[in-house]
Amino acid sequence: MLFVDSKTSSLKRYHFGKPPSWFECDNSKCAKIDIKRKFRRCSNCRLFYYCSKECQTADWKDGGHRASCQPQRQHRINFLFPFPTRDLSFLRLLVHDIFEQTKVNTLLAQVEFLRNWPNSYVVNVVDFTHYPSTIQIKGYGEGGSDVRNLTDEDVSDYLYALRERARRGDGRLQLFAMRICPTPAGVVSQHIFTLRSSDSGLFKGVRRIARETPAGISKDSLRRRVEELIAAMKHSTTFIQ
Repeated sequence: MLFVDSKTSSLKRYHFGKPPSWFECDNSKCAKIDIKRKFRRCSNCRLFYYCSKECQTADWKDGGHRASCQPQRQHRINFLFPFPTRDLSFLRLLVHDIFEQTKVNTLLAQVEFLRNWPNSYVVNVVDFTHYPSTIQIKGYGEGGSDVRNLTDEDVSDYLYALRERARRGDGRLQLFAMRICPTPAGVVSQHIFTLRSSDSGLFKGVRRIARETPAGISKDSLRRRVEELIAAMKHSTTFIQ
């Protein structure tokens, strides 16, 4: 799926009146949403955020952070180290702007993907390694036994950890991978953001459309159902973390 690059408009918005950064507590049993400065960050991986010490402890004991913390730290060192925090904040805003710009087409592509592979989890891949940029819908299966459209290099410990987060997120979380060339040598790197929704209805609605629509339905009819879903969920908040 091609889209018109919004990097210039996103950069202007970032420098002039950047909106507040919304974050969600990474303890899936809490999932509190607030502005970024209200959260504490894991001092080791520096990628997961918690609204309290109690939530951080609970996620370490029961939420899988104990096993995923080191792979996340390694990912931060390998990929994120060259990027200042300000640059990462811009990338987060850019991914969110792209999702908002392409929401109907992206969710429609998810519906079409899930009609073929209903048990897969969705990964939205934004590819900035060529022009025009593209969004592709990829996926992974439960337990890694039904991987669809993902290469072996994509299925890393870091992806596995985030996949488990998505599985436990009760429909509030999807993965958004950004492929870029951060070095003059053109080495492709990939970072995975999490697309969060304040309400599980949006992503669950995509699955419901994929599950309930009859075979042979036209693409225009699917598009109308996606547009109706988005209109019904207009009061929910989506953000990138």
